[in-house]
Amino acid sequence: MVRADSVPMQLAFREICTEPGFDDYLQATLDRISAIESLGRTRELVMKDLVGGKGKYNITSRNAKGLVEKTFTIELPELEEDAADDD
Repeated sequence: MVRADSVPMQLAFREICTEPGFDDYLQATLDRISAIESLGRTRELVMKDLVGGKGKYNITSRNAKGLVEKTFTIELPELEEDAADDD
């Protein structure tokens, strides 16, 4: 919902919103904005080499200045031999 400062601007908004394909274009734009915003807030860590392994891994997250923000430990359980052979 957008409200313009003037009647002519509000009429222009309404005209643009009624054009064919506007809803699809708007949704695509919102999806792209969401994707761009999420790039700065999330980090994905893929640990393919650890799958099926065992052990304890300490992970430290640092900010741009190198200061520790978070530290956590991931402990992988040993897999049973039958489950490991199924892969």
